[in-house]
Amino acid sequence: MRSDSWGLQIGQRSRVAGGRGTKSLAHEIGHALLHGKPEAGLSRNTVELEAESTAYVVCQSLGLDTSEYSFGYCAAWKGGEAEKVREAIKASGSRIQKASNQILDELEAQTEKTAEPETVDRASRRPRAGPTD
Repeated sequence: MRSDSWGLQIGQRSRVAGGRGTKSLAHEIGHALLHGKPEAGLSRNTVELEAESTAYVVCQSLGLDTSEYSFGYCAAWKGGEAEKVREAIKASGSRIQKASNQILDELEAQTEKTAEPETVDRASRRPRAGPTD
């Protein structure tokens, strides 16, 4: 993905597989959308919590359960205290929601671009019957 606004590039190692790779990519895109430009007053703890929360929302929307990893990751960045995590997510909720919606909207747009049109004559793809005797 390339962010034209800030000239950012995000890559992913091919050895990261499956849902974990999707989650990691969503996390990094979350960083680009939320933190591509320096934000005054955001701590590293908040930056990581926002990116991981964005990844969690995106993955949940795609049917991928990343709660086991994401909850622990967010808790670790807030000192392991559940109440601090809840308060931080509440404080950043609108930013997390906006970034998640941007990612999901772009995924939907890209899917629509690459999907086959519904008007394709699917019958023309059927194998033809061989000659009859």
